[in-house]
Amino acid sequence: MGNPFVDAFVQSDWMGKTIFILLFALSLLTWAIFFETWSALKRAKKGSVAFKKIFERHREMPLHIDPEVLEGFQEKNPFLALYSSLRTTAFSFIKRNRKENAPPHLLEKDFDRVDFELESGRRAVTSSLEKNLYLLSTIATLAPFLGLLGTVWGILSSFSHLQVAGSTNQAVLSGLSLALATTVVGLIDAIPALVSYNFLKNEVKKFELEMEGFSTEMLSALETEYHASF
Repeated sequence: MGNPFVDAFVQSDWMGKTIFILLFALSLLTWAIFFETWSALKRAKKGSVAFKKIFERHREMPLHIDPEVLEGFQEKNPFLALYSSLRTTAFSFIKRNRKENAPPHLLEKDFDRVDFELESGRRAVTSSLEKNLYLLSTIATLAPFLGLLGTVWGILSSFSHLQVAGSTNQAVLSGLSLALATTVVGLIDAIPALVSYNFLKNEVKKFELEMEGFSTEMLSALETEYHASF
């Protein structure tokens, strides 16, 4: 007994084969997006946890982490990117606010600007992680419709053969086989795409909350060290 999906593909006409190929391509795309996004998210989490430990050891002097320590982290570490943004922005304001006989300090409006830069950095990271998730949502919607198209086409093909004198049962059954097989394949495509989309969207949201927490921690350390008290 052969594979019913393979048999349906082999026996289908050009339209049926096209639908099968499109559904197969959507399935490959779903898994490629899932593994690529999940891998990127795992790398981001792993690197961020490591950098957070470094920052916590330098909390009393948040802008003076040894550059050699920073060079040991990957360039695309999200927490490192947030810290670099905070450090660059804070140093620019400290330099601007420099006064004779006054310690380095930041004004209230400076902290608001630093917070804005951190928020922009978080949005950039989130957008990067979610850049392909819309494709999963699209596949989850499109695949059942492609399966439905195969269903309708297969039934139409079967009725067409029934109207032709001398047509064989095999020709009729091949149309029905196409109809059922594309329906199943469409659902097989749509279900993983939908589950992957919801799962990855939730994981990115949780990481976004972790970035917000780290941003708040850095800003708090910065305020403790550089808030103007005069």
